[in-house]
Amino acid sequence: LTPRTRAAVAALEAAGVMPVLCTGRSVAGTRPVHDELALQRPFVAYNGHWIGQPGEEPWHTIQIPDEQQSAIRRIEDRASFSFRHSAERKISLLSDHPEHLRIAAWYRNVTLLQVRDELPDRDLMRVSAFFQGHDDQVEAAWASLEGSAAAALHKEVFPLSLFPDYKDSDLVLCEIQAQSRGKAEAFGWLASEHGIRAERTIAVGDHCNDRTMLAGAGLSVCPANAATEVRHLADMFIGHHAEEGFASWIEEGAPFHDPAEHIL
Repeated sequence: LTPRTRAAVAALEAAGVMPVLCTGRSVAGTRPVHDELALQRPFVAYNGHWIGQPGEEPWHTIQIPDEQQSAIRRIEDRASFSFRHSAERKISLLSDHPEHLRIAAWYRNVTLLQVRDELPDRDLMRVSAFFQGHDDQVEAAWASLEGSAAAALHKEVFPLSLFPDYKDSDLVLCEIQAQSRGKAEAFGWLASEHGIRAERTIAVGDHCNDRTMLAGAGLSVCPANAATEVRHLADMFIGHHAEEGFASWIEEGAPFHDPAEHIL
């Protein structure tokens, strides 16, 4: 999050645009970015499964159905290690994997346990399961689920090397949550609380967990480095993330005919 990007977000606010942070991160992982951007309104975390103002009761949550705990455990048994997310906390059973402690420190608010029976099995927002090496291990684990579990749960799979701090890692991350509209859940909040229809929004996203948001927005914007899976959803492309493409786009005026009537 560069000074130039922070300035671009502040410029949007000054122009009467309403920036809302929509992310796959946890509440604890989103809070520092939200604070650094000096945003006062609620944010959207856990890919739309949590919408609220930090430190307050959330406006909206979607949790993993309690009856799917056996399915969750089946996935975890095949993984190298995993984290269970409960609101702002993350709980993990300690393992001897060399990357486990490093990722626990990166995740924030993690409690490490040595006894499996102490893991929470209710009110889970997400389970993050880390697999060594290949996507096919994830697919094999997912294929072991019964049809009802696969229908009730949703997974996002990507290499950990997507993150700058883990470019040398060969771990594959499988994030499991309840079925939902993903980040498009934000449109319900915007309509209910602000009277803003989805077609009067602009969505900026670059990866698979942005699909429903990009598909539902009035204008869908992708950076030049967007994943292949979402590029077809873009109404327009802006500069590469590594070259501060978002900030450059805003500095150039962005495509607003009436900024007061749009949200980013």
